[in-house]
Amino acid sequence: MKKINKPILTIFSLILISLFFSPYVISATTFGGTTFHADIGKTYQWKVSTGPQVFWGSKLSFTTEDIYPDVYIVTDAMFVKATIKTYNSTTKVWTVDLNNGFYMAANMTVKLVRFGSYLQNAPIIFIIPLPMNLSLIGDYLSSRIDIFGYTVSGNTLISQHSVGEYQQTFNSDGILTKFVTTEMGEIFGTITLDTGDGLDIPYGNYFFIVALASIGLVVYVKWKKIKH
Repeated sequence: MKKINKPILTIFSLILISLFFSPYVISATTFGGTTFHADIGKTYQWKVSTGPQVFWGSKLSFTTEDIYPDVYIVTDAMFVKATIKTYNSTTKVWTVDLNNGFYMAANMTVKLVRFGSYLQNAPIIFIIPLPMNLSLIGDYLSSRIDIFGYTVSGNTLISQHSVGEYQQTFNSDGILTKFVTTEMGEIFGTITLDTGDGLDIPYGNYFFIVALASIGLVVYVKWKKIKH
């Protein structure tokens, strides 16, 4: 059996080290049975894709500012702070709706989900991103006076309002990918994920690992050429 070349061992060692010390591993975002998948510093953006023409091109931006354990009233919970901004396509102006403020407290183990006071009146905003327990979120929504029940179908939460429905579809990490509001059986507006995981260039942990492996491969190839 041929001996494994030292450069190959070095490359694989560097890759393994990067896996253990990757920010994805370091920044644990699970607490009390709750996992919040939008890592600190990560920004997601949605855009209006259908609806009244005055809203075309409008956008919604969500940035996770901090994730930390704390106590909500008497319950240990995961707390999330966020910055939420909206872009008006008519005025071409971004408005900060929540500035590095309390977004959510959650503990899935004891079925606790509570959102910041500002978000109580923003059905599009206050459940993105979220822990993936749509029944628990549906129960929370049903406590509002303008929501009259809900159903869950796969990764889609459908809640009824006075003249129609909100249909919110999430990926497996609990990131909203599509929001549809209907009125009197007709689609009134659609908001879709514009940038974020799976849509933007992954300049994060996996990009770092792949880049490191690629650099190692280039070094190895050059070393082989010099040797021969």
